[in-house]
This record gives sequence, structure tokens and C-alpha cells, in this order.
Amino acid sequence: MILNFEDLQVPVYITKEEQMASKNTDNMITLLHVSTIVKGREANDHFLELVEKAKVTGISSQDETGNPLQNWKVKNITWNYRDNENIYFHNLELEEVEE
Repeated sequence: MILNFEDLQVPVYITKEEQMASKNTDNMITLLHVSTIVKGREANDHFLELVEKAKVTGISSQDETGNPLQNWKVKNITWNYRDNENIYFHNLELEEVEE
């Protein structure tokens, strides 16, 4: 799956998928946990800025062939850094946006 941020498309790996009842409609919606890797401090800083904006504006996803999938709210992000390798590991929690 690929997440579409403002000026960046980020391939992610789904690590967990859950179904839950929407607080608004009681319809079932998807909660995804995804992970990705960012290389380089500048790229990581830019990615973190995009994620913070996406917490407000939301993001969309597409499959590997470019077909649109879903819109998401970013609920949470955690990340860590591997010393001396300049590699940043990110985990995001996404909630499906109801149309």
C-alpha cells in the first residue's frame, strides 16, 4: 500500500488490521497499523512534518498500480532511530474515514 502525502508517496507495510464500530454511525471501519522506513535526517524531518499535517487534513492510499483505496486519519505515530546508520523506522496508526 502507498500513502499519499502532500508531495510524497510513501510505501508502507500493513502490520495489523482491525475492524471496529464507528463512533459516529456504528458502521464497521478499518483501523490499520503500518510501518515504513525513511533514510536520512532531512527526509525524516520532512516526513514528520507531513505526518503532523496529515493528522489534521488526512491522507489517501493507493495500491501499487496506482488505484485509489481509501482515505485515512492519522491517529498516532511512533518512530525510532538506528544509531550511526541514519535510518528511521516509523509506525503509524490509521483510521478509515467514513464517506
